[in-house]
Amino acid sequence: MADLAERQPGVAVIALDRWGRALLVRDERGLLALPAAPLGPDEPPDAAALRLFEAVAGVVLEQLRLARVWRAAEVPAVLPWPEVHLYFDDPDLDPAVLPCEARAVGPDEVGGLPLDPWVRSILEAFFESPAYRALFH
Repeated sequence: MADLAERQPGVAVIALDRWGRALLVRDERGLLALPAAPLGPDEPPDAAALRLFEAVAGVVLEQLRLARVWRAAEVPAVLPWPEVHLYFDDPDLDPAVLPCEARAVGPDEVGGLPLDPWVRSILEAFFESPAYRALFH
């Protein structure tokens, strides 16, 4: 396996509904997760995030906002990539109509869910962020 510093960065997308809940999808291990993947070679992070979300959720997002770039040393859990470009939008999607197993999760639900530790850390921080508070408070 490649050393962490040699691997591609990743992207993750937080899609929010009108109640401020984040869309999580079921990953291959059965855990709820953010739509996330590594960047393609020479792919800009914003283009990767849009491509990823369309591939996972079947929805083309009109816009994405960069919430933060998380570096491995900043997250108290192991990131799957050396850094994760975290994007968000509030498209108000209904998980029941998406082509993937998905669930909307609010800030108070994160602690009790089966999440990968890096996803939990990033979600908890996002729900406390000024970007989130500006949308829903």
